[in-house]
Amino acid sequence: MEELREFCAEICSRIAGTPVEVKASLQGDRLRMDINSDAISQMLSENSKLAEALEHLLRKKPRHLKQELPFRVFIDAGNSRRGREEELATVAREMAEKVVETQRPVVLNYQSSYDRRIIHTTLESDERVFTKSIGSGSNRKLMVLPARDKRMSDSEALSAAESEENLDR
Repeated sequence: MEELREFCAEICSRIAGTPVEVKASLQGDRLRMDINSDAISQMLSENSKLAEALEHLLRKKPRHLKQELPFRVFIDAGNSRRGREEELATVAREMAEKVVETQRPVVLNYQSSYDRRIIHTTLESDERVFTKSIGSGSNRKLMVLPARDKRMSDSEALSAAESEENLDR
């Protein structure tokens, strides 16, 4: 954990152009790296791919030991990503309500795997709906469907969502 914290601080210091302090804490199955830098915080707010790239680098760091990390790495600065998680959870719950009301699937155009994972996780305990990722690459989308449609194929669900003009966000 300390080695990853130091590695993260080194990378962030190079990005910011000044020394950066990073605090690491293990929270359940997640290693949270809090970066104390206004410059990095602003960069993360403007570009969520930066946090994902940093997390990727940190996951790859211990590969020389030929082992996987026993936890997920989460990068944040100034709580910018925590706010994004809360925003996505709110959107997920709103879309679940819309799906329950209309009994029609909704397609969300979030293309970040991080965003899709937050929505999946938020709705996994809602028995009224289920989520499904469809497409590939930059065309990957997330669908929220009524629980009764679990057996619907991807193409049937997407067709139903588009015919009802339920393409959202």
